[in-house]
Amino acid sequence: MTRRFESKESALGMGLFYAGSKQKISDLKVKSIEKIKHPLAPKKEPGRDLEIYEVDGEKGKVEIGVEQQDNEFYLWLIDPDSALSIRA
Repeated sequence: MTRRFESKESALGMGLFYAGSKQKISDLKVKSIEKIKHPLAPKKEPGRDLEIYEVDGEKGKVEIGVEQQDNEFYLWLIDPDSALSIRA
């Protein structure tokens, strides 16, 4: 089951933990913003923004993303080489 976060900062903090990064949340900058949409959602439904951040992880550069839906935030872990991603 996907974990829901109460704030963008708490989602980013968990992303930094998963990446094994020593960076601070305040040092992160948005690398890009992508539109994402659930594959089973109706075509008329607009996509949501996914803010993507590049992070210096324990084993090199990785990307984490934060998606907001209403008052909840979701963390995405992204492999920058293959673009494979998973919502954590």
